[in-house]
Amino acid sequence: DDSGTIWAGTDSGVFRLPVRGGSGGRVAESVDLTGSVDTPQPRVNALLQDHARRVWIGASNGLCVRLPDGRNLRFSPRDGLPGGFVAALLEYPAGRLWVGTSAGLSVLHFDSATSRPIMERTYGARDGLPDASIRSLFHSAGGSLWIGTQAGVAELPASGAGWHPYGVANGLPGGDVD
Repeated sequence: DDSGTIWAGTDSGVFRLPVRGGSGGRVAESVDLTGSVDTPQPRVNALLQDHARRVWIGASNGLCVRLPDGRNLRFSPRDGLPGGFVAALLEYPAGRLWVGTSAGLSVLHFDSATSRPIMERTYGARDGLPDASIRSLFHSAGGSLWIGTQAGVAELPASGAGWHPYGVANGLPGGDVD
């Protein structure tokens, strides 16, 4: 992150390796993603620091955000995410977070007054995506948003004119795109 801390997403949660003064080097600190000492930490699939220095963590049990003050807030389908498995994160434009889950793509923004994300929209196969299981997100220099799914890719042009899906019929060797 912008403070020099290294964030490591693993199969057993997420760890911070903050910069230490002197010759002590870095010592890993576990970040609790469950809120319970009795629950195993989930697999971490995506990490993102946003424009406001919040660190977003996409995991097998939902979405977590680490606020600059050190608090962790957790979000799951109970809070409006379309799926509990978060595979991809992208901030574009500044302030809007795209969250790729196992059951759709959500667009949200963080409301600092309530310390909660506000869901703006969720996209799925009915909206023109090749599949609702989102694997990757990319914003191109031309302004398009590209989505990798289990059944191909889709482009949302900068104009917002709707999704353009691409798959095996367009020459991709297979449907699963990371």
